[in-house]
Amino acid sequence: MISRDLTEFIKTRIQKWTSQQRENTLLVLAAKSRLGYSTVRRLAAGGEPEFQSFMQLASVLLTPEETVQAVEQYFPDARRSIDRPFQFMQSTKGDPIYNKDCLLIIALCCPNNGIEVSELERIVGLKSMSSVNFLLDSEILVLDSGRLKLSSDYIFDTRPDNILKWMGYIIDLFDRGRKDEKGSFTTVRISGLNEKGIDRLHQIMAQAEQAIDEALGDKGLQGDISIGLGMISTPMKPKI
Repeated sequence: MISRDLTEFIKTRIQKWTSQQRENTLLVLAAKSRLGYSTVRRLAAGGEPEFQSFMQLASVLLTPEETVQAVEQYFPDARRSIDRPFQFMQSTKGDPIYNKDCLLIIALCCPNNGIEVSELERIVGLKSMSSVNFLLDSEILVLDSGRLKLSSDYIFDTRPDNILKWMGYIIDLFDRGRKDEKGSFTTVRISGLNEKGIDRLHQIMAQAEQAIDEALGDKGLQGDISIGLGMISTPMKPKI
């Protein structure tokens, strides 16, 4: 039986988050947490969450320290499963994607069948294999019958500063020699919008992100081609 205190806790945190900024809508929260909009709306109304739904919401609403405390209180049986990931994320030194080599290695290991160690070494070079050892030691990667795969239970810290850094790595790794091939896409727009236009743009991007997540999660579309992508928008008038 889920504690009523948990449903109130989640409902209050969602209300706090949506009140912080105009663009913090339930639709945006659904996109950021990788949950369905109907699920987020149900939880915002006081519905009961499963552990996985809670963890996905926590990645947006809570700090790693707050998440650990909440799991200790509301999901004590699951406490051990988050010990390593959140202890790992609390350390700046332990950032799992601390350089573009790590990002490339993680991307190449993302396909369900992973990648052979020898093939990975051929692609990234011998000097980058130290990053492989770091990712193995941190249990982000696992070695299975000579193939490296992404650990299924690792939870990445998707706060904005990390995402912006990772997007920078993707840009650095962009293969300009293949810019016209399928899978490569570049576009940029700069314009002036009013508040209504900003709200509409955020809604479009949130819907696009949700559609991308659905495509990435479709088992019929999954394969062995690693793809890096990201979306970004920002007010162009710096704060003074």
